[in-house]
Amino acid sequence: MMPKMTQFYNVLLILCCAATLMYAQTPFDCNGRMFRVIEKQGGTVFEEITFDDATGLVQFTERNLYFGERINGIAYHPTRNLIYGVLLGKTYRLCRIDGDFRLEKLVELPLPTGMLFVSGDVSPDERYLVLLGFSPNETINLLALIDLESPNFDTQLIPLKTTHPYFSSIYCADIAFHPTKNELYGFDHLSGRLITIDINKREIDNFRFPVSDVLKGNVPTIFFDALGNLFGVGSPTSGFSTNRYLYRFDVGDGNITELQRLNFEGNQDGCSCPYKVKLLNSVSQRNLSACRTFDLTFTIINRTDIVQKGVVLSDTLPEYFVIQSITNFPFQGKTEKGIGSNVLHISNITIPIGVDSFSIKVEVKEGVAKGWVHNYAYLDGIFLSSKTMTERIRSDDPETAIPDDATAFEVGKLSVDFTGQKNIICAGETLELNPNIANALAYEWNTGKKTSSIIVHKAGNYAVTVITGCETASGNIEVIEDFIKVDLGETLEIEQGEQVQLIANVRSTSEVTSYLWQGARLSCNTCLDAIATPEESGFYHLEVENRNACRASDNIFIKLTEFQLFQPNIFYPNSSNDNHIFYLSGRNIYQMPSFQIFDRWGNILYQIKNGNTNELHSGWDGTSKGKEMPAGLYIWRAEIANKAGQINSFYGEVLLHR
Repeated sequence: MMPKMTQFYNVLLILCCAATLMYAQTPFDCNGRMFRVIEKQGGTVFEEITFDDATGLVQFTERNLYFGERINGIAYHPTRNLIYGVLLGKTYRLCRIDGDFRLEKLVELPLPTGMLFVSGDVSPDERYLVLLGFSPNETINLLALIDLESPNFDTQLIPLKTTHPYFSSIYCADIAFHPTKNELYGFDHLSGRLITIDINKREIDNFRFPVSDVLKGNVPTIFFDALGNLFGVGSPTSGFSTNRYLYRFDVGDGNITELQRLNFEGNQDGCSCPYKVKLLNSVSQRNLSACRTFDLTFTIINRTDIVQKGVVLSDTLPEYFVIQSITNFPFQGKTEKGIGSNVLHISNITIPIGVDSFSIKVEVKEGVAKGWVHNYAYLDGIFLSSKTMTERIRSDDPETAIPDDATAFEVGKLSVDFTGQKNIICAGETLELNPNIANALAYEWNTGKKTSSIIVHKAGNYAVTVITGCETASGNIEVIEDFIKVDLGETLEIEQGEQVQLIANVRSTSEVTSYLWQGARLSCNTCLDAIATPEESGFYHLEVENRNACRASDNIFIKLTEFQLFQPNIFYPNSSNDNHIFYLSGRNIYQMPSFQIFDRWGNILYQIKNGNTNELHSGWDGTSKGKEMPAGLYIWRAEIANKAGQINSFYGEVLLHR
């Protein structure tokens, strides 16, 4: 027989190994792959999505089945190569899936259970799992940012406003970030069109794109493929129909094309790791003039499963441009042309798996021809769809929604244009004013500042003169102040199980566009006045925002007290004072299913059914069957329902005095 201590250490070793296996995560191989989860009988199926090059049809390959689980809101993290999502139930719970398709349950998420948070994606900076919430009972949508770098996965809720004049919210069952823009795409089956969400502006554009004539119902799966094209699984029937088709979305004009009939399918959600290899070409300024410099930043994304070797990067600029410097080139390679030339040519580059970038500073010569420049850079020698034949990759302007388009900028006369510059300053805050002319020789503001931009603290007219080596230009902007404030009042004291209406006093110069309540058991998270039914004492928080994105917030503490019953120990029937009826009372009116009076021998003298506390007609006047009872001590018993609906029995004595 094995000694007990040896058994103990063996068990401990097994537990340690099991724990190691439980938390060891095998990353996915990204390589432009696409996935979805779909609810079927018994649980959730995890599928991989592929397009058949021969037929042009989509295929779904089952990879795993998670028994008894409802998984949704999945999103691919391109650096960790893990898939995050939410488990649906009484509450939302964060989870993740690794390359071996193992499911790991993480933490419960503090999301309003009255809203659906079934659409998600990972933010472009890869820090947050972004979930979109919607509900027919809420006035606006909420965006949840779950911090994947925080040990506790801290969650922030953001209210969203819409651009549509009639629809103040959307019903959107899945979202996907554009591979290069900080913008979310989805389909709103309330207004029947493609929509975008700008997190920085806290705004949903549900008005720009046309209403679809082929897609009417919800789109529970939406994803970008390896070439940056947007696809989705939806229905031609309005509402939450399960009659599914595959659609393609044109992110340029919003038009939607039906591609393939699928089947009648359950709840589902999709995600992808878009692109295999991508070259992004971004410009620091869109409007240029002579005798100035600007930056071109090249970002190279390698999501294949191999290190790319022997690659050539090239870019030919117009002859009146001169490269001044190359900054932070992160790869091995040989620069054959660059500084002092209008041509960038770097050969024999080794590109590891991941994302890297570098910049070149370019000078615009004096006497430059005016007009638009459409610039492309190229990567040659890329192994993309084949491991034996290389391909050429053309650059993409990351600030536009169109895949593989040229990076466009205009060369013209120097001018100061504050168009698009925010001119509203929120009371108590600051505002940066920037004429968006970088690398000039001098800046002269009417405030006396000589910097390229200034920080202002109040309303007023602000003007600047910009001087380059060739030209001088001036402009001004009028700054207007906006004000918003919210007051929730003093601490509220209520009884356990009691409801209380939270009333907000909001003052704002411009229209208030959103309300966001946070706290336990709220009737509405996005209404002006919400009803709370707290289970314990705690704070409730309200954030309001107006049309000009000015925000204010306040807290209120709700203190819960125990049930309290008050009863006199003496009363005087037939007297002229207020104490001539014996009745029970409390801080609130409570239902009283039963109220009885007994003499000292236990005989029932008086009783009522379904009365209420705090009411004279639910009390005892000192008589029994029409006869006055003598002075003395009597016993009472009552059943009373508190505000939580619990019925409790109470006993006591009362002295009848005549």
